[in-house]
Amino acid sequence: MAAVLADGRREAVTDVPRLVTAAQQGDAAALERLLGTHLPLVYNLLARAVGPTDADDLTQETMLRAVHGLAGLREPERFRSWLVAIAYRRAQEHGRRRTVELPHRFESLDVPDPGTDFADRSVAELLLSAQRRELVRATAWLDQADRQLLALWWQETDGILTRTELAAALGLNPRTPPSS
Repeated sequence: MAAVLADGRREAVTDVPRLVTAAQQGDAAALERLLGTHLPLVYNLLARAVGPTDADDLTQETMLRAVHGLAGLREPERFRSWLVAIAYRRAQEHGRRRTVELPHRFESLDVPDPGTDFADRSVAELLLSAQRRELVRATAWLDQADRQLLALWWQETDGILTRTELAAALGLNPRTPPSS
């Protein structure tokens, strides 16, 4: 995991439990570093679950809940899973308050590869755009809970979350297969 410094450089953060403990003891710098490190994870998860329009507010609410609840976190090594679970619950609460919308807001632009030919890149972008529209239409059939689960799955397949963290966010034991 990396923290983004004020000058834009990335710095590895390896001792999250130590930062959690220091933040719990009132170390403002540790709290700022801890939250700054995890902010992109929370925002990306929420943006995929509810769309970028609502992700800013939900991210802020998630981080505030984390700050207010940090003193009660008994296992500092589980901070990341705990934070993801808070974000997931915020997305669920948000979904209950809103009517289901067409998820056109999930559509984003890909940055083109500068090493490719313009014509090849244009054709590839058109194909990807058409596929993206089909995907967006398909996700419109999912209910809010399934879209939130899909957002968590994307985070896991991108390597942002571990399977254990995904299971914790869903309130599942990763070692026990789900009952059918």
